[in-house]
Amino acid sequence: MDKILKKIQHDIDKTGWHVLSVASDHPSDQYCYTIGLYKSFGMPEIVMKGLPIETMHTLVNDVVKSKPNFSKIDEKYILVQGLLRNNLDLCLQKLDYDQIKEHIFYCSHVNSPNTFSVCQLYWPDTKNNLPISNECDSKVQQAQKWEFNDN
Repeated sequence: MDKILKKIQHDIDKTGWHVLSVASDHPSDQYCYTIGLYKSFGMPEIVMKGLPIETMHTLVNDVVKSKPNFSKIDEKYILVQGLLRNNLDLCLQKLDYDQIKEHIFYCSHVNSPNTFSVCQLYWPDTKNNLPISNECDSKVQQAQKWEFNDN
C-alpha cells in the first residue's frame, strides 16, 4: 500500500473520513474531496472546488462535523448555515458521479466495489447567492464548475 493510501486508511480508522486536497498549477483547478464518509457512515462523499485549498479543506471538515441530514439529497439541496462569517450559507447538492469519477480516484478505490453518492459543497457570492441560483455572480458559479485548464 502506498503512503497516501496508508494515511487515508489511518484517518478513516481514527475519525471515519479523510479529506484529500488536490493542488494544481492553475488555482482554479484545485479541489478537495472526502474519502470514507460512505464507508464509515453511509453518507455521500463531498467534493469542493473554487477556493484556496486550506479554506476548502477546513470547510469540508466543518461540514462533515456539522452532520448534515442527507435524507432528502436526491430531491433538492441541503443548506448548511452557521459555518461562514457574515451569515453566509453553504449548500450541498448531489452530483453525477460519472461527471467527476476521474478526479476522485482514492475515494473510488476505498469505496470499491460499492457505488456511492457524491455531493458538491457550494459556497456563495458576497450577496449570499449560491451557484444553484440564477442570481449568483457568474464568476462564483464558473469557479465551482468541474471544468479544467488543458495546459
